[in-house]
Amino acid sequence: MGRYFHSGIIFSLTLAAILLFQSLSVASPNYQERNGIFGEIKYAEFCNYSNSVRYRVKGEAGSRDARVEHVDFKIFWRPVKGINISGQPLGYIRGAEWRSFLPTYNTKSGDRRWYERSEQTPLTSADVTTPVKFAMHVYRKSPGYSDYVVDLGGIVNLGMIPLNSCRVYDDGNIR
Repeated sequence: MGRYFHSGIIFSLTLAAILLFQSLSVASPNYQERNGIFGEIKYAEFCNYSNSVRYRVKGEAGSRDARVEHVDFKIFWRPVKGINISGQPLGYIRGAEWRSFLPTYNTKSGDRRWYERSEQTPLTSADVTTPVKFAMHVYRKSPGYSDYVVDLGGIVNLGMIPLNSCRVYDDGNIR
């Protein structure tokens, strides 16, 4: 009976360790893999200061059968160009739409894993009635095929960001 009891404990501990490892290595909800390309937005930050906007986004991207040429991060928001006095924006309010950052290109020596873009725009604030969203498009180059773009990582919605505050999305899962 002692032998069976001992092997039952070892089996239970092994099963518990496997389940714990699986729960720790689970991808975030935004992780996607399509057409040989994988990736996700890992971190996004948006700060809506009275006379300046700061945003930063970091994504992971790679390819199983081709080469990532570049990553294009997109942001959805309604900017106010001008100055902000006591919380009242004075300037030109643009329409809410998806806007692109400058693309982040790959290295010549091989695929990189992390792509990041950050910007600070003076004399700009975000209209408090618009949500702020981030998305990531991955462009791949494959021998014999034309360029191919995959929308990866889902849409990270930071919601409405009031003046003089920041909001951060961090999936906390670096693989």
